[in-house]
Amino acid sequence: IAVNIERNGEAFYQAAMSAAKENSIRSAFEHLAGEERKHQRTFQSILNSLPPKLLAETYSGEYALYVKALSDNQVFKDDKTARNMAAKAANDAEAIHIALSAERDSLLFYWEMKSLLRPDDSPVIDRIMDEERAHIRRLTELERKLEK
Repeated sequence: IAVNIERNGEAFYQAAMSAAKENSIRSAFEHLAGEERKHQRTFQSILNSLPPKLLAETYSGEYALYVKALSDNQVFKDDKTARNMAAKAANDAEAIHIALSAERDSLLFYWEMKSLLRPDDSPVIDRIMDEERAHIRRLTELERKLEK
């Protein structure tokens, strides 16, 4: 799910980059697309190293249902939806607003996901969460500049 979240984010930022009117916005979206690609590789590496069974569950499928419930509430359901949302954004400000929602959703998902992973993976998840917070700060700064 985390790999897909990042893949969808990358698709959004690439499409938003193409549609952006201002160079500073285009540049920011290009940078953020690269960050999402990097996060995809990190999560894929974690996934490849995970044992088949992570946690004892109260009932079969408990954690899968919880994680699915979290992921179902993501801004981007898939990469096609992400690209369409970027293309349909009325302007740069709306694209930034959509991106902020997606970054917040991602941060919440990773916070919850962290408790399901091995303690050895915590520093990696913490780093990605810090980067997601940096994305939110950058997008917020861009949003404020557009408002002026």
